[in-house]
Amino acid sequence: REAGTITAALFLQEFVEKVDWAHIDIAGPAFLSKPKGLHPTHATGIGVRLLTYFFENLSIK
Repeated sequence: REAGTITAALFLQEFVEKVDWAHIDIAGPAFLSKPKGLHPTHATGIGVRLLTYFFENLSIK
């Protein structure tokens, strides 16, 4: 691997000022070419549940 995740995060950091942010790398597990466990082929939807939970809890505060 060529450190793509950290490179992308450092690039984004140059454009973000005074705001908390996070770079979430989902490219690797985002697509399956064959079924695996409970996941069918194609888009896995990885991260959707995580981000939904995060924003629901953020809106409560």
